[in-house]
Amino acid sequence: MREAILAAAVIRASCSQPTSQGLADHYANRLLSGFLRHLALTRPYYATGGYGPWWQTSLAQIDEAIAWTKSQPALRAAPRFLLRDFDLVELGRM
Repeated sequence: MREAILAAAVIRASCSQPTSQGLADHYANRLLSGFLRHLALTRPYYATGGYGPWWQTSLAQIDEAIAWTKSQPALRAAPRFLLRDFDLVELGRM
C-alpha cells in the first residue's frame, strides 16, 4: 500500500515537474529502502527456520538480495522529498 501511495504521489508531482529526475530517484530510493527493510526483518526467520537445503538456499538468497540492494546507487542518494499526506513536498520548500 505504501508503495502505491508513493507511486501516485510521484505521478502527481511529475505533472508539475515533468523534467525532475529527482522524483524518479526518490521513488527508486524509497522502493529499495523498503525492500532492504523487508529483507532485514525477514532474515532472522529464515536463519532460525531450519537447517535443510531449502532453508539454507533461501537464507543465502536473502543475503545476496541484501548485498545487491545495498550496492544500488539509488539507495545512497539523500532523500529530496517528503511524503506529506498523499503529496510529495520537496525538502527545503516546506
